[in-house]
Parts: sequence; C-alpha cells; structure tokens
Amino acid sequence: IPIWIGGNSTRAMRRAAELGDGWLPLSVDEAEAAVSRTPPLSTFEQLRERVEIVTRLRREAGGGPLEICFAPFERYIRDWDEATSTIATNQQQYADSGITWMTVVASARSLSQLHDHVARFADTVIAHDPDR
Repeated sequence: IPIWIGGNSTRAMRRAAELGDGWLPLSVDEAEAAVSRTPPLSTFEQLRERVEIVTRLRREAGGGPLEICFAPFERYIRDWDEATSTIATNQQQYADSGITWMTVVASARSLSQLHDHVARFADTVIAHDPDR
C-alpha cells in the first residue's frame, strides 16, 4: 500500500522523502500559513522551490522518484467553469513544477450537476493533457 505524507514544513517533507511513496504539499496562502504554522504555498515559484527541496531530500535519503500530488491553487475559485479553465491554462506549469498527480474536488448541489462538472473538466482539462 503506497504511503503518502503531507505537509509543507521541512520536517514533513523529510518524512515524505525518507519514509513515503508520495508527498502531498498543501496550497495555503499567507493567512492560512500563519494560522496553521506551515510555510505558505500559493505561487508556482513557491511550489517549484518546495518540490526541489523534497526531491533533494529524497535523493539524499537514497530513494527513487517521489510521487507528488497537489490540490491546485484554483481550488479557491468558486465558479466551476472559471476554475476548470484556469487549471487547463496552468496545467503545464503544474507538470513543470514536478506535480505527478492532481486532486480536484467538484462541488455540486446534485448528482446531475456533479456529472456535468466532471464532464466539463474532462473536456477542458483532461482531453488537452499532452501526456494522455
């Protein structure tokens, strides 16, 4: 069973690098970071920096490639179409940052709306993924 370890602190990243099969960085802005006492992670630059650190820690621990799963920055956008479109626009930046998995939550008020949201995500994001 793969073990995924989350957190933005160097300590959490070290645990992921030494013991885990994957790392789950958390998208948090400055205010959330202050409350949760974790380093902020709200820009692609910060994401790339954290991925570089965990990759170095993994290499130093003698491990192979580390899977990295991220809930996109766009999770804060309330409008589903806008969020989906922005994820599609930023998709390559996530890949270039070292993200190997993405977690996306479709909020819906009905099963029918959920199906619609998932279908639009598939058409807008997944269908245009060059790795598929």
